[in-house]
Amino acid sequence: MFGIQKKIGLLALAIGVVLPTASASATTYTYTESNWVNGVNYQDTGGIFNFLEMTYNDVNHVFTFEFETETRDPNGADPRRTEGFTLAVNNGPIPRGADGLALLYFDASGADPVLTAYAYNGQNNQSSHQVGPNGGAATVLLSANQGPNATGGISFSESGNTQTFSFSLDTDLLANALLVNNGLHFGPSEIGIWLHTFAGVNSAYSNGALSSFRSIDGKGFTDLSHQAIPEPGTMLLLGAALGGAALRRRQQAE
Repeated sequence: MFGIQKKIGLLALAIGVVLPTASASATTYTYTESNWVNGVNYQDTGGIFNFLEMTYNDVNHVFTFEFETETRDPNGADPRRTEGFTLAVNNGPIPRGADGLALLYFDASGADPVLTAYAYNGQNNQSSHQVGPNGGAATVLLSANQGPNATGGISFSESGNTQTFSFSLDTDLLANALLVNNGLHFGPSEIGIWLHTFAGVNSAYSNGALSSFRSIDGKGFTDLSHQAIPEPGTMLLLGAALGGAALRRRQQAE
């Protein structure tokens, strides 16, 4: 199942009827994907794709990410266990080749997960860290909750053959540090995802910057774009109107 949902901040009145606030409110867009067979462009040679969820808040610009994978053929002679990925996201189409974005590198091969970001060079590979701003200097967003731009929102866990990657970050950090326009965002009508997974990661760092990031056992990917976003706001307004009418009828009956 896939799709994006739009959640608008609402005010619950004392009478129990939920209505949209008149003042400006935050909108959180949510994208979820769990059906990787029907109509989804993907390849699971970097580990099996189980579940993906992303959210983006258009006021505070916080982006959250959760991704669950499973070791491919864990009992076989050539298991594929996801240890990292690269990610670019925009509001469509597929970010490959787009300008003004950030490319994230999630590395779970060590004792603590590390998330770094570079200005995305638009190429269909992981070379952005070689041609990043300031001659390749990285912005370490999250590294064991430390570093110049740490927010404490990175997590990697493993249970049996299942791996779970997650993070939460203020995308304004990307815009300010990497001098990119939109960094990491999506909505209101489309999403574009360029996600490449790595079965086993061979990485190296120098002064907080990536000097190497490659797969040991194989790579997978999913490229998604132009997913329609439902507009539940209309249904919320209709429900609020019906609820108000029912309340008035009850008050008149009393």
